[in-house]
Amino acid sequence: MAAKAVKIDGKMHDPEILEIGEKAGGTITLAVAEKLWLAAADGAKVTDAEKRSVEHVMASYTVQADAKTFLDNRLAARESGCPSQLAPLETIVGTSQYKIIMGVRYERDLFNRTVSATQGGKSMDLKTAENLWQAAMDGGRVTEVEFRTIEFIISFYFLDQDAHDYLEGKLAGHESIKTRKFVGKFWIKPAGDVSDVFPLGSKKREAADAPDPTLGKEPKRQKTKKQELTESERQELTKLLVDMEELIEKPLLTLADQAEPEQKAEVEERESRRKEAEQEVERILETFADTNDITKVLGDGSAADKAVEFRRLTKLLHPDRMLVTGDDADSALRMVLVCMKKLRASS
Repeated sequence: MAAKAVKIDGKMHDPEILEIGEKAGGTITLAVAEKLWLAAADGAKVTDAEKRSVEHVMASYTVQADAKTFLDNRLAARESGCPSQLAPLETIVGTSQYKIIMGVRYERDLFNRTVSATQGGKSMDLKTAENLWQAAMDGGRVTEVEFRTIEFIISFYFLDQDAHDYLEGKLAGHESIKTRKFVGKFWIKPAGDVSDVFPLGSKKREAADAPDPTLGKEPKRQKTKKQELTESERQELTKLLVDMEELIEKPLLTLADQAEPEQKAEVEERESRRKEAEQEVERILETFADTNDITKVLGDGSAADKAVEFRRLTKLLHPDRMLVTGDDADSALRMVLVCMKKLRASS
């Protein structure tokens, strides 16, 4: 059973993060800082309570310079909405080939290789970078997902200068370079004698490591034909939304419709709706894609309950709402449609 949240000065804090700080012996090292952020970034986002808890620990104990730089950068990324706030810090376990961060799919194996090379403030060297590219080329070509993963890695992990330049050069020749999302250089360590380089935690290093406020901000995505559902899929979706009322008893349908203003009051800002949609895309891709179990998407309630959940998901993920777009969003919506068709077939 998870520990209850702790109130400090009237605001909720995460007990796990506070406990990590208490057990650190009064000093927050880089290793402890990584543990703190692992506890904060254990879900689809870093919550306000988790952010406050990290800041409380930093204010309560002595924080070594490199640990402060690390946490300051992660907190800044959280504030700007940059996905680097969720960059993996430990080996990703599981059977899925992918790791989804803020609705975008990345290669789990490439992340694991990078984590192994950079944990504890280490920097990826040229040899490791070459091996990383070879791993991405295992199918004879670097896919879009592999490109996105390498791009993420060289922007948000610590690399030697020559390792960075090697991977940068490889990406420059890829067909996806025109749609590049991240360009980060504040984690580069020049090759050569590291004693001649700004040490982690020095004032010069902190200045070099300061995150670009525009870093990780994606260009406004335009809806293209590739991102849209086909006409037949749109018609199928519309028909399902109309026909499924046969599965729902009128009192339940009325109750669900009456609840919508309340839900909208809780989520007034479009940004909150967008984040909710991104989380649903991640959940659907991670669960249904592996199990093909409709209860993982629509829940294990009655047919009427599942139909209500179907309506909620389609409203969140429908391309006309423009809350989430792209291949992952399309895939998640199609999985929702598949679940509804299975439900209708079994009724």
